[in-house]
Amino acid sequence: MLSLLLAPLLAVSLRASPLVSRQDTRQYTIHNQCPSAVNLYIAGNFEGSIPSRGDTTKFMSLGAGFFYTDANGGNPSGIGTSRAGFADDFYYMVVDPDHINVGLQITPRDRPSRMGFCQTIDCGEAGCPLAFPQPPTRFPAPASTAPPPPYYRCPFANTTYDITKFP
Repeated sequence: MLSLLLAPLLAVSLRASPLVSRQDTRQYTIHNQCPSAVNLYIAGNFEGSIPSRGDTTKFMSLGAGFFYTDANGGNPSGIGTSRAGFADDFYYMVVDPDHINVGLQITPRDRPSRMGFCQTIDCGEAGCPLAFPQPPTRFPAPASTAPPPPYYRCPFANTTYDITKFP
């Protein structure tokens, strides 16, 4: 009888524990390889400055929105700016076809790249063929085969993403 009363309390305390992995948040580590500090924006919000050769780690939702900087002619609104995007287990880039303010790389950390899943995306030029020219409005249904670029997918729980900005 006592175990029936304690079970709900134990379940609540375990869910609140930092030792239990949460499936609705993800770790994002943003690296700045640019020769000067860059401002970091996430989903339109200024999140601080990252020093040259520095990094910062954020724990955010699976659909955290766009990660970008206003450095080198980028825009605080994100328009016309190189952006890294995330939606559930999809990840992608948006790069203006005529201008790139910083190069970007997205890497699923410690995940093997197999059968097209969990690939690193690397764009350092305007009109990069691995990126969308504007944000996508929908995503393909998850499947046992990897989506075609510029969609990318890493269907593993608790995947950490490294986002690197470079000149």
